[in-house]
Amino acid sequence: MGSKIKVGIVSTALLLVLALSACDRGAPESAKPADAVDTQAMIDLAKAADTGDTQAMFDLGVMHYEGAGLRQDYAKAIQWYTKAADAGHAKAMFNLGVMDRDGIGTSQDYAKAIQWFTKAADAGHAKAMFNLGVMDRDGIGTSQDYAKAIQWFTKAADAGAPRAMCALGVMARDGIGTRQDHAKAIQWFTKASDAGDAKAMFNLGVMHRDGTGKTKDYAKAIGWFTKSSEAGEPLAMYSLGVMASNGIGTPKNEAKAIQWYKKAADAGEPRAMYNLGVMDRDGIGTSQDYAKAIQWFTKAADAGAPRAMCALGVMASNGIATPKNEAKAIQWYTKAADAGNAQAMYNLGVMASNGIGTPKNEAKAIQWFTKAARLGDANAQAQLRRRGLNW
Repeated sequence: MGSKIKVGIVSTALLLVLALSACDRGAPESAKPADAVDTQAMIDLAKAADTGDTQAMFDLGVMHYEGAGLRQDYAKAIQWYTKAADAGHAKAMFNLGVMDRDGIGTSQDYAKAIQWFTKAADAGHAKAMFNLGVMDRDGIGTSQDYAKAIQWFTKAADAGAPRAMCALGVMARDGIGTRQDHAKAIQWFTKASDAGDAKAMFNLGVMHRDGTGKTKDYAKAIGWFTKSSEAGEPLAMYSLGVMASNGIGTPKNEAKAIQWYKKAADAGEPRAMYNLGVMDRDGIGTSQDYAKAIQWFTKAADAGAPRAMCALGVMASNGIATPKNEAKAIQWYTKAADAGNAQAMYNLGVMASNGIGTPKNEAKAIQWFTKAARLGDANAQAQLRRRGLNW
């Protein structure tokens, strides 16, 4: 029973991407030492640290951690941070927590990280409070506890941490550990935005765009996405590209969409890389260029985008701008399917059913069609109906 591999991969649907963890991994505190530190300054700093100056101890820890003015040495950074922390320096406690949490210069140890973050939080460190909230919310090194997470986020927000305000907005918006309350979510996102948090600005843009908790307002959405983009948020850049390419709240402008997608791609957003690949492949807003399409799809795939993996599979299986290579297509489809892409699952079913690049295997084809059908793929559902099967 033959069937055709799907070639159309263009996605025009808006993606609502509001990941809770997007701004949850804080970098260690920095003393922001000068790029070039003269020898005498280093001698003076070391003397001050040796005589009990906690800030000097912390500064030396930062310099060893960052390799600023001397050779990077995580072990020495930990030594100086520990001395400063033992003397009551909250930022040093926080940095030790980050290093234990992420396994930087030491074995990853969530229990120790929680201990250091708790000490820093008790000393008034807002970012440490926020990190404890993240660990309670996500069950990292401790049992998941939304109530405790909200308590820590609230303390951190009261202490001025914008990311905690944003996290409280997400929990209120999605009803995580609390009653869903869009009005409260907007309040928290607005506070975080006023404090410069780019993710919060993005989330406000999404709520205006989709009419969540308020009347849909594309102009306001574009305004928030623009502010968020200017603050460096790749998802906001991507969203502006989607709105420009689809004429949502603004005249359709594919050239402008490409500009936004390139900004987002340069900032590491895989969806933007994928869309650039689609536009080059199909000649949307630009001259058709299969070689460039493959480059963008490969970048997106390397960044973890399942649709890009599937797109590369389609190009390999159909010999588009590359020699026809069914084995390579199966490799890409399998990667995409393992990442949850229903179209790739369907295509693997087609190849198994028809013996394309692999021996005919109807049982395997049914397995792939069933997986794709359960994810809502209409073509896979049709294949199972033809066989008199349910999913």
